[in-house]
Amino acid sequence: MGIKTAEKPQDTSKTKVARRSRESLIETAAQLFAQNGYNKTNVRELAEAVGMKAGSIFYHFKVKEDILYAVMKQAIESLLETTQKDIVTATTPVERLRVLVRIELDMYMGDQSSYGLVLIHEWRSLPTDLQEDLMVMRAEYESYWNSTLEACHQAGIIQANPKIVRRLLNGAFSWVIYWYKPDGEYNFEQLVDEVMAMLVARRD
Repeated sequence: MGIKTAEKPQDTSKTKVARRSRESLIETAAQLFAQNGYNKTNVRELAEAVGMKAGSIFYHFKVKEDILYAVMKQAIESLLETTQKDIVTATTPVERLRVLVRIELDMYMGDQSSYGLVLIHEWRSLPTDLQEDLMVMRAEYESYWNSTLEACHQAGIIQANPKIVRRLLNGAFSWVIYWYKPDGEYNFEQLVDEVMAMLVARRD
């Protein structure tokens, strides 16, 4: 038997600090990109917002495009993770549809709204090779929408073509933040109700 050598303890404190610093960078980048636009936000502004030197950003990311990719990846991962968790409680096509409507509206109006807006409005700013990588994840998320809308269509719950419905919803949801007022006539759940009323055909 060979003699086992003692493993060198990892410097977990440095690892945690580096991870928190990276997470802070991504979160701040999401906010700045959403507010000012990706092209109008430079690395120096981002560094100042998180309290670090501009050069320190490149310890975490090689180029600025990698930061945009990280923001978008987190948005899609969040959508996918929440969908996978919440969809299991829905037992009918209508219930699944409501889950999806709620999740996507929340992405543009909730705590992660900056991520959602960057994902939609800055997609063309991302290099093609990085877009392709994210499209694989995006396709998995969209599969929940496609199967749910198709099930609703087959059951006569929605009358329109599922593919067209999805495209229209995707565009409409991404603009809700520009006109919806949380303290206005409808609260969030009531807004979800209105979307469902628009989608689901009445069955007298």
